[in-house]
Amino acid sequence: MSKSKLYLTRALTDDVMLILEEKFELRFNSFDRGATLGVIGAGRIGSAVMKRAHGFGMNVLFYNRTSKEIEGASQVEFDYLLKESDFISLNVPYTKETHHLLGKYEFNLMKQNCIVVNTARGVCIDE
Repeated sequence: MSKSKLYLTRALTDDVMLILEEKFELRFNSFDRGATLGVIGAGRIGSAVMKRAHGFGMNVLFYNRTSKEIEGASQVEFDYLLKESDFISLNVPYTKETHHLLGKYEFNLMKQNCIVVNTARGVCIDE
């Protein structure tokens, strides 16, 4: 299990225990203002994610196969997005081009503590 997955599992377990003890407080310790969100796929879902992230004060980068203008977000090259993002949201349809879009090479480009959220099909990530 990767360090990011282990941290997230540990954090969720801690939060579940706080809920059971009725001591839970809403907190965004990993979700700091100024954190960078990288969005892969700027369709309907990706655009909605970007709009909300911008509202939280996040820096928003996105990669899309076609050029787009999105307020509050910067379109960048794929590798740059992977290297600079603290969080990555994968929002692409499943095609032969997106099959295993993220694999070992791409994960090695990411920051060690980057959190990836996959709203696409599972096979878009080669685990």
